[in-house]
Amino acid sequence: MSKIVFYCNDSLSNIQKMEYYAVDIKALEDLGHEVVICTKYREIPKRFDSIYIYWWTYALYPILLAKLRGKKAYVSGVFNLRFPEWQEGEDYFKRPLWQRLLMKWSMKLADGNLLTSRSDFVGCVELFRLSNCHYTPCCIADEYFEIDNNKESNTLMNIAWSSLVNLKRKGVFDLVSALQLVKKSDLKFTLKLVGARGDGADKLMRLIRDKGLEDSVECVGEVSKEYKLKLLEESSIYVQPSNYEGFGLATAEAMAAGLQVIACDVGDVRNTLGDHAIYVNNGNIEEIAKEISKLLIKGYDMEKMSVAKEFLRGKYSYQRKIDDFKLIIGQ
Repeated sequence: MSKIVFYCNDSLSNIQKMEYYAVDIKALEDLGHEVVICTKYREIPKRFDSIYIYWWTYALYPILLAKLRGKKAYVSGVFNLRFPEWQEGEDYFKRPLWQRLLMKWSMKLADGNLLTSRSDFVGCVELFRLSNCHYTPCCIADEYFEIDNNKESNTLMNIAWSSLVNLKRKGVFDLVSALQLVKKSDLKFTLKLVGARGDGADKLMRLIRDKGLEDSVECVGEVSKEYKLKLLEESSIYVQPSNYEGFGLATAEAMAAGLQVIACDVGDVRNTLGDHAIYVNNGNIEEIAKEISKLLIKGYDMEKMSVAKEFLRGKYSYQRKIDDFKLIIGQ
């Protein structure tokens, strides 16, 4: 059994509850590795066989440490190489020079870069002229495919951490504004907003009140995975009108659970969902409202969603993650 250090500059609680961390750890363990989780440089043990790192900003020191000991180092995550010009937030080119240098040399020196976004993979290979990159998308846990959701439900769902920047990026303010138009059509619905509370929560609540949606929108807050699965089971439509997505894992999980998805063709979303989502132009509130209304009136399309689930199962199954790790990292 080899010992792999899983290093991530995040809290242990986040590592345990975030799907993308947890699934990678499980896959490494299922391949027979002993996984040692470290959240600080000083926690990295003296002896290990390889190190698996999340995020390039924090990867250079562990990579150099591994090289000094003759061990291999791998880095994974969404790189966020380039956002559209109008998109808020920091992509690679908007970061300070020192961060760009850390990320660049982490990429160059790693034994393998496991990029979860295809657009990042293509862009980074071209920009940095690398041969050590792999496109290894997020996987969708088996539990999502096993959900038999309530096909007669008029419940909508959205998952987003309510920091102000994230709410804007995920298009949640646009979603709430669109639902005001839906309500004016006398269509009945409930929206469940799921996600940890952030600095934009109060602004979101004010918008819900201003739009007269207190009786139609419920801010559920942060939930356990078990409760998230229950909410997906009780819902029939997932709306994520994002301005940018590096992958769109929450949206893909919702579709795998059988929810009809309304999304925007931004970032890696179409590569992730294929032609199985209903695409709207980001920021177009009238168009978002129109597509929500159509689904509420038309009802659930079981045949279409069965095809969508099989599409996702073929691309993002847990077995694919195992196969990717076996090929890149080994057993």
